[in-house]
Amino acid sequence: MKRIWTQIKKVLHDFFIDDNTVSFQLCLRRSDKWWILYWLALITVVITSVLLIAVRLSERRIFNTFAAYVTSATDNEYDKMAWELRYQLVYREFGRDMEKYVRYIPNTARDCPTCGDDYQSQAYLACTNTGELYDLDVFVDGRKSEDHYGDMHMSNGFDEVSLSRLSMIRTPDKGKNTVELDREYGIVSVHKMKTLFCDNCIGDIFNAVEERPVSEFVIFDAEEKAFYPVDDRIVIQIGDYSLECVEKKGDYEIKIEYIGESNKMCHWHILLDTS
Repeated sequence: MKRIWTQIKKVLHDFFIDDNTVSFQLCLRRSDKWWILYWLALITVVITSVLLIAVRLSERRIFNTFAAYVTSATDNEYDKMAWELRYQLVYREFGRDMEKYVRYIPNTARDCPTCGDDYQSQAYLACTNTGELYDLDVFVDGRKSEDHYGDMHMSNGFDEVSLSRLSMIRTPDKGKNTVELDREYGIVSVHKMKTLFCDNCIGDIFNAVEERPVSEFVIFDAEEKAFYPVDDRIVIQIGDYSLECVEKKGDYEIKIEYIGESNKMCHWHILLDTS
């Protein structure tokens, strides 16, 4: 580094101080050299000033346009613009490598919903934005199909961050449960996750949803403490239940069926289209 700086000083000295030095095959007096430097500096300042003014005017025009849209928008239009802005400028870029940014956010979760030991059901649908666990078991109260003749149970859920809606229809007498997941923005708030889940569970969730289209919901095995993605053509066996995920134009349907006592081993695979 010292040698480079010495060479630079020598070149500057030869060009501006030493009149006996011939540079670029031109013989210039010291005053000519300083005159050239002056005009180069002046031209640089002018060009830089013009560029800064152009950028400033462009920013002002963009701001005025944005302000006009915001001030004239209705409440619904304003909410839609706010969500679209956050999705396009923040979540899309952030979601490409979400796990890399997680470690910079402190974890303030006190009671992780997926680290407990006493669960009434075997399978759950966990919302990563709210920490809510939705029972997927057909028989949540321990009774079997013969005790539920004619019964039908309906429940709903809502994710305020991604605006996804969940509806569940449970028919215990048929040993089936169906969950319909209507997705809106498909985004995840890592800040909320850091207040709900422990770091170990967050890491497991990210590993499960990596390169998957759905990240705001995961299937949770309460016995094995494992997470599985919601994706098209995936079949999962958890305890006494078989779960199948089917995509319907961006939304998803999860079919849960009671298959009887099993060896409690959990596995999942992707259905292959042989048609």
